[in-house]
Amino acid sequence: MDEGDFLARLGGDDFALITPREKIYFEKFLAKLERNVIGRHKVGNTIVPLELNIGISRYPEDAENAMLLGKYADNALKMVQKEQGRYHYYHHEITAV
Repeated sequence: MDEGDFLARLGGDDFALITPREKIYFEKFLAKLERNVIGRHKVGNTIVPLELNIGISRYPEDAENAMLLGKYADNALKMVQKEQGRYHYYHHEITAV
């Protein structure tokens, strides 16, 4: 993460990341995030395997308020889990299904 990024735990294993990055730089950021998070990490004497599933919504393209952005990111996350991918961008056709 860089200065300007904001990470919050929403509960359980759900987190929200707010970043000012433009979409053109976001793919590179996602690849870096995956390299640094996915894998096996040692915590004390315990090995913890970590995976990522990421649902992405963008301001202002997808919505202009936090509640809808969160809902749309969650919708995109459900597509990731359904398709067995790593991340998915929200698009309005998701909510039409």
